Amino acid sequence: MSDDELATPKTVQTPPYRLEDLAALAGVSIATVSRALNNSDLVSPRTKARILEIARSSKYAGRLKSKIYAEEPFKTISVIIPPPQGRDSHLSDSFLLDLMGGVSDAMRERNCDLLLSHLTVVEQGSAAALVASGRADGLIVLGQSTLHEQLNALAHDGVPFVVWGAQLPGQKYCSVGSDNRQGGMRATSHLIRLGRQRIGFVGDIDAPEAQLRY
Repeated sequence: MSDDELATPKTVQTPPYRLEDLAALAGVSIATVSRALNNSDLVSPRTKARILEIARSSKYAGRLKSKIYAEEPFKTISVIIPPPQGRDSHLSDSFLLDLMGGVSDAMRERNCDLLLSHLTVVEQGSAAALVASGRADGLIVLGQSTLHEQLNALAHDGVPFVVWGAQLPGQKYCSVGSDNRQGGMRATSHLIRLGRQRIGFVGDIDAPEAQLRY
């Protein structure tokens, strides 16, 4: 090894800043950083300007929302499919494909792009970062699974999202779905009219939708 090689200092690569790094530098919560990067009115102009300046001057891994400076013609909506009751789910499932087809058609009509995400809502910080980084303008969660409390926490952080699922007690987020209780009653009434007396229920009642049908 030559003297020149010994004298040459090595360059240390600083990893990109994450959402939590910006929060620590600004002395605020991750939720506040997320709102500021999304130009939310819930953050004061002074705090928002300070967070944006830190994000610009640092190696922030996310993309700063250009809509802070100019209106964007396109929006990107991320679709998250939680594993049902902790089990693996597959996008090849025909029911999920039908749902995704409807979501995709609605987005096309509204000039929106679709981003399919493998995040789970359990990763609350990651879900918030998906919006704060600029990769998505909002989230659609296909199914509540057993994530009711995590979804409430996500709503508390000000993340824009909607859930395909049931209406549950203490719910702080928007959900769209069918009347599961009425559906269960109609199915049971139909079997009773057919003269069936021993009626069984097949399903995991840990899931809120299935519990309402039960």
